[in-house]
Amino acid sequence: MRVHAAAQKKDYFIQRDFIVPVFLKKLGEAAEEIRTAYVQEWTDELRQDRTPAVTKNDASFRRDAEMRVKQGYPLLTALSNGNLLFAAGEVTKVTDSAKAELGKCFAVENILRPFDELLGLSRAFLLKNARMYLPFWMTMPVLSGVLRIFRRLSRGGKAERKAEPDKKPAAARPAQGETANVAQAAPAEAVKSTHTKSDLLAYRRSIQALLSQYVPKGRTVEATLSELSEKWNPLYASEQKQNLVEDVNSLVRDFLRPVRRSFLTRPPDLKRIHALAEQLSASKSLVKIKKKDILMRYIELYMVRCLQVK
Repeated sequence: MRVHAAAQKKDYFIQRDFIVPVFLKKLGEAAEEIRTAYVQEWTDELRQDRTPAVTKNDASFRRDAEMRVKQGYPLLTALSNGNLLFAAGEVTKVTDSAKAELGKCFAVENILRPFDELLGLSRAFLLKNARMYLPFWMTMPVLSGVLRIFRRLSRGGKAERKAEPDKKPAAARPAQGETANVAQAAPAEAVKSTHTKSDLLAYRRSIQALLSQYVPKGRTVEATLSELSEKWNPLYASEQKQNLVEDVNSLVRDFLRPVRRSFLTRPPDLKRIHALAEQLSASKSLVKIKKKDILMRYIELYMVRCLQVK
């Protein structure tokens, strides 16, 4: 029989009785090779503090797996025809074990499953495997955030100083408060689901009191954060400046995560926020930021912004 690989515009001729065995053999070979390639590639990316796009959702991963099969395994692609395989399984001599394996490949009669399922590939499982090859400290959110900032600052040397200083006014920059929206959701849900209305009221009053102390009258939280970030940020290139700000924000969110629930039984005050910010700003990752007082005030205000409940 003749089978066609469309991506390579190539025909293959295969004996009818061999269609199912060859398909299953090629499927197993491709699964092992692609699985190994994913783990190696993702480990390398994660070591460089980059998150591969295909790890973020199942749809992207499915498309990528299909593309790899079509480009790298033409015979497997040519044999991956539901009607052909279903008919071959019915009319040719196939062992019981092969017939059982073939049956698992169909979503319904004569319709094959997507390639990621045929190959037994799980995005979450592969990502977990890739992370197992990382050093221990890279699997800890706070520690990995510290290193990311340290690297960012280390790269902000001579090459970035050659770049033109960013002339845009602070108002034209992305509002720093926008980056806190994701962080706000989790504390807000935790607050609303586990504590009484009186606890929540006391908590909100405390946060509002803190905001009034950090934000000048007539200004917004976002504008104040943006202004402060312009003062403490030592980098020159606009993109690098924004990346460093987001890294600091991420570090703050990771730092707050294990302690934020305690704020409802003991609402945050100026002294406690200051102590937390002081502890975080003393980390080695922030040692190259010389304007510590301004950085401290930024961290304190961003902490309060993250803790705010809508």
